[in-house]
Amino acid sequence: MLLPALPNPILPMPGGNPRPELPNPKLALPILPKPKFPLPALAAPKFCAPTLAAPRLNIPTLPNPTL
Repeated sequence: MLLPALPNPILPMPGGNPRPELPNPKLALPILPKPKFPLPALAAPKFCAPTLAAPRLNIPTLPNPTL
């Protein structure tokens, strides 16, 4: 069974590299040393003792007699 010929979007355009004067950006990146300690975001969460709950701000208050 033959399929109709469709343009292949994977093939490069016939124009070639549009801007060959630009250097390769992958070679310009500095090589960062690998950290020898685990990142804080990836470390296991430490157990924290439960703290007092913050006071609720939506509790209706009594009228202030000093106003």
